[in-house]
Amino acid sequence: MILNSMRYALLVQRAASRCHRCAYGEVQLRSSHYKDHRKPPPSPRVAVLYQALEPPRIDGVRKPKKPGGYQDSGADIAFNLRKIPGVKVITPPRKKGRPKRLDPADMTEWCFPDTEEGILAAIREGATHLWANTILFAAHPLQQSPAIAKFNSKVRVVGHAPLLVQKYDDKEYVNELLRKLGRYTMPQAWTIKEKDDIATVLKDAKFPLVAKPIRGRGSQGVKVCSTLDDLIAHAQTLREDSSSFMVEEFLRGEEVTVTVMPPTPRGQRESNKDCWSLPIVERHSHQDGVVPYNGVIAVVANSRTLSMFEENSDPHYAQVRRECERVGRVLCITAPIRIDCRRYEDSRESKFALFDVNMKPNMTGPGRPGRDDQASLTLMAAQRLGWDYPKLLKKILEAAQKLNKLKKLRPE
Repeated sequence: MILNSMRYALLVQRAASRCHRCAYGEVQLRSSHYKDHRKPPPSPRVAVLYQALEPPRIDGVRKPKKPGGYQDSGADIAFNLRKIPGVKVITPPRKKGRPKRLDPADMTEWCFPDTEEGILAAIREGATHLWANTILFAAHPLQQSPAIAKFNSKVRVVGHAPLLVQKYDDKEYVNELLRKLGRYTMPQAWTIKEKDDIATVLKDAKFPLVAKPIRGRGSQGVKVCSTLDDLIAHAQTLREDSSSFMVEEFLRGEEVTVTVMPPTPRGQRESNKDCWSLPIVERHSHQDGVVPYNGVIAVVANSRTLSMFEENSDPHYAQVRRECERVGRVLCITAPIRIDCRRYEDSRESKFALFDVNMKPNMTGPGRPGRDDQASLTLMAAQRLGWDYPKLLKKILEAAQKLNKLKKLRPE
């Protein structure tokens, strides 16, 4: 009886500790952010959004728009969502002269553009859930449009809060935030601004060094530089999109990636009250010290999921998963993120450092013609749990938040 009372008191205390803060302290969202009703919500009607808007320049830094605007992964998502019982997928109205049946091989038929007009069209077609398979920012229509705001309490969004994405897509900001919090293993780093003399900023640094964009996509623009002249030459390429860029110490050891899943609300069959991580995926077959961009080489060709035995045999794996889960709490995630990590040295005794937080991990998967080798790193991790692609998408869909709640979330 005493034990039960103590456990009940602890649960009450946890439920009472609700907080709106999203940074500079490892705090979670109010529990109401993750649940709206105790009864399961109605069957979702999902429309997938793709990136039609050009990302804005933020503090002199622009994140390059992906060719095709993520329509490839958007079509994968929509196609496989249809396999989930009880889920209805909303697609754009068919143009005159086009067959009534959607073409699985045509990625342009499955998603709505993330413009105000495109989002409103999805809602008019009956969408109750908007899957934001795009890059969000503070001026995005989901955050700013008065017309879309009329549906704030009626529509749910799969994705992160636009205000949080704008801040946390800045890799320099996130890495410095984690360093200030002091409970994370991070590589040494420098920021090179527009008028900085690179040699002066890096006078105490030891080569090789890694130069990369502040707002990048995957490994695009990432280069291991062996000399100062090599880095200065690469800086000219990086400055075509941004006035500033990042430089980090080169981590020589094993590289892994960890997907962190958001909390899921009560009322779901498999709910999680806290951020949690999928099994670790190891990256290999680096080229010049960097894993090639997944648009060039499919990740299934240079990655593998660690077995449970492998993870349990090295305490550094457990440590890096716990650190990544804490990052999810700090950033108040409402959708998956993926964190790239690498050992300092090529030794099993070496710790992992967190070097890249991805707010929008790739979410491609098999199912459509010609997509059999397009499993994402997140799906590869989920497969060790026995999940297929539709099961992973279902888990992500369960974490969808009402638009009015996402719009209120902001970094401090």
